[in-house]
Amino acid sequence: MRSETIHDRSPVEFSHTRARYANHIGEIVTTREETKKAIEEYFKDYSTGDFRMALDKHYTPDAVFENTRVRIVGKEKIIDWFTRSHALGYTESIVPVNILIGEDSVAVELEQEFTAYENVPNHYVVALKKGDTIRTSGLAGFYKMKDGKIRSIRVYCTLNEYNPNVFGHTEVTEGIEDIQRKI
Repeated sequence: MRSETIHDRSPVEFSHTRARYANHIGEIVTTREETKKAIEEYFKDYSTGDFRMALDKHYTPDAVFENTRVRIVGKEKIIDWFTRSHALGYTESIVPVNILIGEDSVAVELEQEFTAYENVPNHYVVALKKGDTIRTSGLAGFYKMKDGKIRSIRVYCTLNEYNPNVFGHTEVTEGIEDIQRKI
């Protein structure tokens, strides 16, 4: 098999080289437009609350989900975790605000909306009472795709106005100079 140097090639030549290699190893090559369509369909399906359908349809069997508190390996375990955590009395929808798309990766800034259909005193953002709806922003997701499906997700959250200590954040009250003097 002839090897090709691809770093000196144009994006079109690189794309053709990648496609030839991917076809050789049996990988499905997706375009940016196909990746965009797949991720938008995932967000739409996720927001229905039917995690079994959404994740089964859009995740690879060996998918990995990570956020600031958990790391879960395997589509079935991820489905179980989402189903159990959302069975606590609320619905969640996510809306992509900004999307950056590569051929096999996606970076997304998201907004979330949570609506309680019963009291949820232990919701991870803030305690919810039946009928409450809250919206959060400052959520970023990084998705790796394989064969048109999600193979890994990393989700990061900024602090929010509801509970600044939700992720164990400690406010810094000293200036950097004070901290450096103590070191």
